[in-house]
Amino acid sequence: MVVSAKDKACGSCGASIVWATSDKGHAMPLDPEPDGDGNVAVTEALEGRYFRVLRDGEKPVDGEVRMFSHFMSCPFADRHRRPRRRSQPALDFGTPLWLLPRRPAGSVAS
Repeated sequence: MVVSAKDKACGSCGASIVWATSDKGHAMPLDPEPDGDGNVAVTEALEGRYFRVLRDGEKPVDGEVRMFSHFMSCPFADRHRRPRRRSQPALDFGTPLWLLPRRPAGSVAS
């Protein structure tokens, strides 16, 4: 595992961590040692370290190593978790036009 300048100790528990990035650009702290039971597949590349979360029963492909997300081992992980985004409420455009009262024909709006 190549160590980068960003790899440091966890600010909460003090354990050593390494960082990896998802294909969408999200960063995740990882425990520094590979682990055959890890929940994350990690790839080292010239541009950096990349991860993908493994689903139940999924195995890493050639060139990937299994590691654990530091969120699995840090006793203070809840301090760093971001709340999940709630889906946006449906837009309310008010009362549908066909339910609005009609003005008599020939009347002028005031």
